[in-house]
Amino acid sequence: MLDDFLRETESIDYGNPAIRDKVSELMRESGSSIEYVERPSAS
Repeated sequence: MLDDFLRETESIDYGNPAIRDKVSELMRESGSSIEYVERPSAS
């Protein structure tokens, strides 16, 4: 059931290299996993 929410779709393209690069950048800039999750939306 949870797999339905984690599936990549045309609207949710988390495999896109630009998105993966941005995620990596935001994770590097965060001091911890909690800080990463709590960050405001990226610009």
